[in-house]
Amino acid sequence: MEAVPKQSSLPSADTSRLFTKPFTLLWMSALCSGLSISLFLFSQTWYIIQVLSLEASIGIVFMAATIPRIVFMLIGGTIADRMSKKRILSITSMLKAFLMLLLGGIIWWGYSSFALFVCFAFLFGTIDAFYWPAQNSFIPSIVPSSSLLRANSVLQTTNQTSQLLGPVLAGFVIEWGSYPLLYGFVGLLLLIASASAWCMPKEEPVLLSKPQQKLKESIKESFCYVKQSDFLPLLLTAIICLNVFLMGPLYIGLPIFVDQVLSGSTLQYSFLEGALAFGMLAGAIVLAFTTRGQNRLQIAFLFMMMQALVFFAFSLTQQFWLSLIILFTLGVTFSLINISILSFVQEKVPKDSLGKIMSLVSLSSLGLQPISQALTSLLIACGLTAKEVMLLASIPLFIASCFFYWRQKYARPAKKSD
Repeated sequence: MEAVPKQSSLPSADTSRLFTKPFTLLWMSALCSGLSISLFLFSQTWYIIQVLSLEASIGIVFMAATIPRIVFMLIGGTIADRMSKKRILSITSMLKAFLMLLLGGIIWWGYSSFALFVCFAFLFGTIDAFYWPAQNSFIPSIVPSSSLLRANSVLQTTNQTSQLLGPVLAGFVIEWGSYPLLYGFVGLLLLIASASAWCMPKEEPVLLSKPQQKLKESIKESFCYVKQSDFLPLLLTAIICLNVFLMGPLYIGLPIFVDQVLSGSTLQYSFLEGALAFGMLAGAIVLAFTTRGQNRLQIAFLFMMMQALVFFAFSLTQQFWLSLIILFTLGVTFSLINISILSFVQEKVPKDSLGKIMSLVSLSSLGLQPISQALTSLLIACGLTAKEVMLLASIPLFIASCFFYWRQKYARPAKKSD
């Protein structure tokens, strides 16, 4: 399906200047949105633990937020290809602002329950399923292909910084203020995000070579597009492997690893989480100053091999300081892989199909995480230690990474590689 490009009202971005007005507004929207999510997730978790004393039920709230993202993500991507993306970003941010203000008002009124947080987590996750495909598919409309890597790096850096600052800021607001005050502040941030998205220049509609399809047919066509692509099946399979063999064992196994292997404290666990986050931030900053290179997909698979080896090394360590270094390195590889893949897809997929394909990329990542976490929990329940689960998971991840690298490098030697 080829798109006939029309002269856009968006300014043609200078390849040497990334922060044009459209990108600055998108960056501001992403900053406020990312910070609001971090504040909400931290306060939600802390409220359930501190006020409701339901620590064991936190997983239910996270599932309530994850399931609608999985169910509605592909629909959100299809709608992003049909509607104005800036309008979707603005409306979804405004809806989330309304939810946060409503939640703050309910708690201020004196009512709170576990079911209330489950309900709001479900609604928040549902709206996010429409927000993220629109944001990821909107970037190529305001940034030239030569600057996509830098643009995604800047947005990823902003997201990681928000995740680091959010819990600290939320802690101060809760300590010196109240939960309703915090949710009011989150609502204000989301209103700013909505206004920033609304002020972005209107993107010109993309003229399709055939009439607009029904929603079901459009979703079906996205799978056909992937099947006919020469790189998407391999790339989506790689994303699935990363989430099956890495995300579950790492995030479920890390606190158990700290307790059983390192005999560490809560503070040491927070330091290890921080090392991983700072590694992601460092990797994103490195890519933000990197110019567009060749063979980027091969390089991403090469870093995937390195990630598997680093994960293998982490499963063998028994020293806290060495664990910090290894987790920082692991975080760097996360950004180097994820940002490179995201930029590659944005550059190669036509704009009229980008929303659907980006939703498939997100679905391949997000949809497999609960399964990976469940398998990890099952293996640990069967008697394996967290260290053994990480060790066993790193081996097939490395083998798969070698296959992906070999397939990309040698399977199509006559085709120009990106």
